[in-house]
Amino acid sequence: MQIVSNNPNPATLYADAESRCFGYYLPYLPDFLTDHTLIGQSMGEKLAEVLGRVERFAIGLRKYHNSAYALRFITRPEQGAIDVFILGRITAKREYAESQTRQAALDLSGLLTSYGLPHKPIDPDKTPGGRSLAQVLRPFNQPAAYVEIRQHETMMPLVTIEQKAYVIYPFWGPDGACLEPFETMLRENTPLALSIYLEPTEVTPAELNILDDAAYRAQTLADVDA
Repeated sequence: MQIVSNNPNPATLYADAESRCFGYYLPYLPDFLTDHTLIGQSMGEKLAEVLGRVERFAIGLRKYHNSAYALRFITRPEQGAIDVFILGRITAKREYAESQTRQAALDLSGLLTSYGLPHKPIDPDKTPGGRSLAQVLRPFNQPAAYVEIRQHETMMPLVTIEQKAYVIYPFWGPDGACLEPFETMLRENTPLALSIYLEPTEVTPAELNILDDAAYRAQTLADVDA
């Protein structure tokens, strides 16, 4: 198992912290809708089961504080291929960083296995494209252009009660098959990388108060409309 040191986030809780990264190569992503263990009869029921499993998988990543994960797709245009990796980062006090990272890597391997996701440690001699972990973390040799998509948040005025409410907009639903974005990526002549980033977090007391206030205002507005 390769482990790479990484500069810690300056906002980390520890002054003497170190970050370590690890990862696995995923040969393919299985078609979960064809899983024989699904008990739903209709496609909608099966999809709900699959989404529930994905949700539980994401919850399983919350075990370690100061951790982060990324599902990364990297194209090889000349071969018409896309390689899939799952990466992890642990930030901890210097004396614990190595041991916690290795344990987190073992836990992630167990989680992937329990959800039927095939995976292998990243090895430049065995991984398609010959990439090492360091090359997966930084896949481009020259400066790259970045585009980031975040969930939209805003303060929305509520005219009825003359107040503002904190609103989180849901992501749009898919307009078609998930293959389309990857087909678009492969039509580009230059390599591309797509990362889905997850970082477990905790709601602070101040944030919890904001959410409580938002819920109160929403209920007030509902009562007014009623």
